[in-house]
Amino acid sequence: MQAGHLAEIAPQSSIPYGFMARVFWLQGRVPEALEAEKKEGAAQHRDLWVHDQEELARVYAHSGLQATLMRAAELMESDKGSLAAAFQYGNAKNAEKAIENLKKAREEHNGDVVLEIKSAPEFEFMHHDPRFLDLVHQFGLDA
Repeated sequence: MQAGHLAEIAPQSSIPYGFMARVFWLQGRVPEALEAEKKEGAAQHRDLWVHDQEELARVYAHSGLQATLMRAAELMESDKGSLAAAFQYGNAKNAEKAIENLKKAREEHNGDVVLEIKSAPEFEFMHHDPRFLDLVHQFGLDA
């Protein structure tokens, strides 16, 4: 994984850890995702986010993957931002909340939304959802 190599080169940067966490979440590798999230949070000096990973580890141990994905998405809404929450709700296959957070990210003028909305694997399950297709169209993209 190239992000892992980048983390070795520049361990103080949060960027590779964010990419690694996203990949691990996609793969359902929760312990690895939580560790990458901790490192990203530490690099960004976000102590609350680092602490939140302990809660997520407990949720995972007691309730499994789906509950952890949903709780992580909820925490991301307040701690990491709308696009991160949208990705996580996408991992949890919660179309309503994913779309809601994509709309919020758009309102926040997060330019990454345009880059990610059609290509992010987290959103593939929504590619035939009329609400998602309408949102893609609102971004000026072809569905």
